[in-house]
Amino acid sequence: MSGPFDGLKVLELGRFIAVPVCGQLLAEGGADVIKVEDLDGDQTRHNGPIMPFEGRQYFNKNRGKRSISVRITEPEVLAAIQKLAAAADIVLANFRPGMSESLGLDYESVRAMNPRVIYGENTAYGLEGPMAPLAGMDMALQALTGLAHMTETGPEPLVNPIIDYAAAMLMAWGVSTALYHRERTGHGQRLNVALMHAAMFLENNQLTHVELLDSWRGEFVRYLKHAFADGKTWADVIEHRETLLPTRWSAPITGSTPQRTAPSASPATRAPSASS
Repeated sequence: MSGPFDGLKVLELGRFIAVPVCGQLLAEGGADVIKVEDLDGDQTRHNGPIMPFEGRQYFNKNRGKRSISVRITEPEVLAAIQKLAAAADIVLANFRPGMSESLGLDYESVRAMNPRVIYGENTAYGLEGPMAPLAGMDMALQALTGLAHMTETGPEPLVNPIIDYAAAMLMAWGVSTALYHRERTGHGQRLNVALMHAAMFLENNQLTHVELLDSWRGEFVRYLKHAFADGKTWADVIEHRETLLPTRWSAPITGSTPQRTAPSASPATRAPSASS
């Protein structure tokens, strides 16, 4: 059965989760995906190993692809990879900051060889700003953006790397829209999907600031700036946060002024009834 991406050539220069899952989504749509790995293989080959160099976490992110294992810094190998990039419809990459430029596999270098290329890259914090040069990973972004649970022993990451998977889906969607743009204009595009972008997308419910409800956030941030230096514990931080929360809701907000309601007592602390 044919798919929407039949006939498209994808060069995947990615590892771990976000770029490989994006590549897998394109492969499942019919694209011919060539994955480039180093001689030790993608790190996920060693996660949940089933046999040497074959791991469960590799299979569930790399179905439907072809793969080559190389030492990409060798001149002849690099020249071959550059030729693959020059012939690709789509290049996916998540190099460490600065590495793609050193290899001549960054967007500008690839576009010079292949003006119609759609170049999708995954970074930690985007391409601009003071954090752009920094590396990052799902767990660190969970703590930074508030997706990790706040507990009395510190931030506790979610079991599943949801930021990585959200980034993969956003990148696949971006590639799809770029393909449509290319069909209409003949021009390729550069896409950057940062883990920070994906985390903020997942935090969408919390991003709309309503002063009546959310003014406590600023006070809490100011408190955090000195709390630990003042000897406060995570338990203290959580307790202070609870004192700042303005209301507990008995019904959805419908545009009217919110009403403060007392939190329900737990069965262990609820006062006995007159009949007990």
